[in-house]
Amino acid sequence: MRYGTDTLSIIEQHLSAARDQTQAAGTRLEALNRRLLDLRADLGEAVRRLARFRMDELSAARVIAHLDETDREVVDLLSQRTEALRETEDNLAQSLEHQQALKASRDEAARVYDETLKALDDEAGEIRAQLDRQESYSTQETRTAEAAERLSRAREKADQAEADRAAKGEPYEKDPLFMYLWKRRFRTPEYKAGPLTRTLDAWVARMIRFDEARNNYAMLTQLPGHLQAHAERQEAVAAEEDRKLRQMEAKALEDAGFAGRRETLDARQKALEALEIQIEEEEKNYERLMAARADFSSGADPFSSKAMALQVDEIANDSIAELYMEAKLTAKTDDDMIVQRIRDLQEEEKSITEELKQVQVEAARGQQGFRELETLRRRFRQNRYDSGHSYFPGSFDIGALLGMLLGGMASSGDVWERIRREQQFRRPRTPETFGGGFLPNLGRGIRHGGGFGGGGFRTGGGFGGGGFRTGGKF
Repeated sequence: MRYGTDTLSIIEQHLSAARDQTQAAGTRLEALNRRLLDLRADLGEAVRRLARFRMDELSAARVIAHLDETDREVVDLLSQRTEALRETEDNLAQSLEHQQALKASRDEAARVYDETLKALDDEAGEIRAQLDRQESYSTQETRTAEAAERLSRAREKADQAEADRAAKGEPYEKDPLFMYLWKRRFRTPEYKAGPLTRTLDAWVARMIRFDEARNNYAMLTQLPGHLQAHAERQEAVAAEEDRKLRQMEAKALEDAGFAGRRETLDARQKALEALEIQIEEEEKNYERLMAARADFSSGADPFSSKAMALQVDEIANDSIAELYMEAKLTAKTDDDMIVQRIRDLQEEEKSITEELKQVQVEAARGQQGFRELETLRRRFRQNRYDSGHSYFPGSFDIGALLGMLLGGMASSGDVWERIRREQQFRRPRTPETFGGGFLPNLGRGIRHGGGFGGGGFRTGGGFGGGGFRTGGKF
């Protein structure tokens, strides 16, 4: 058996690993984009050399001045990019630190809440033990159980009668002559017909032995209604007996001061909910910052995009392209080295661009895995699966499932459905209906209401959607 807190730790370990992988991919992208920017700067320098060599002084000066202006714009953009990136990284570090502080607060709030809940259940268990020793309570408990048993038998009979009506009534309903007389209300005061029709209907009735069949079919069709009405009466009786029993329990809880204890529990639950909301908001803020950081790494931020576009446009400039083509076509050996350098740089640019595409795919996959794990962790917490009362069977390999998720072989929805099926809550000492259901329902998550008043503690059920579903006691 593994407790919910341990399972959450495994999820967080995988989340941390996914974050590291995403950052590593971002670092690779950052390096590749830096190489690409430097390479294009080298291309610009090679073009300057070629212009000085092949053009007259005035023409070369114009080309070089244009290249220098572009370089200055690029440098300015990259300077702005560096400042914006530094700010984003600082915000990421602050967000992560804030999340850790909030998580520590939430862990403490969850611990206090679980301890309060356990103490409440233990005290209620003692009160129930005291009630069991009271003859009036034992008598009412017996009456309630007997009423519930009568209701169960009444429902079974009503269901069986309805099934019999459907099965045994089919031959009658498929007989057109029988149904003709039945619908005309033959042999009843409601039957209306002239002398000739009456004579013919009586002849048909004798031929198909309608009177006997009518009695049998009437019983088949009427019995389910009678039994259903009886079941409804038994249900009302059982509900009243149960109300009396719960009222006795609620009175004992109220006399023991449970109203105040439940108010304390509700206040601690609200504190836990408030922390969860803050954590969720900060996690989403972190995701936005991570996406912005990924844009910087991949060169998709506005500064990098504009700088690269300027470089590409400059190299593709008509006058520069014409200069390069002329140099390639001439037989002069003096500019061959420059032309070859430009060719080498273009090949390297092509290689880096291809590598960039591959790393971008890996980075995008890592970012998606991180987001899905983040969503999974959030759902895990919000459903209080990390509660001290929550556990998973020892055979449940959450690590393997998370590995499949990060590998793209399973979706977060698939993994969550498996977690939901495997997760269980321990049973409380007191039954889920005790006192009208005074324990909150952990299985519906932490955002639920409840309170004390009227006929007792009312929260819509017990732990885990109908009590701690399996396991022992606290």
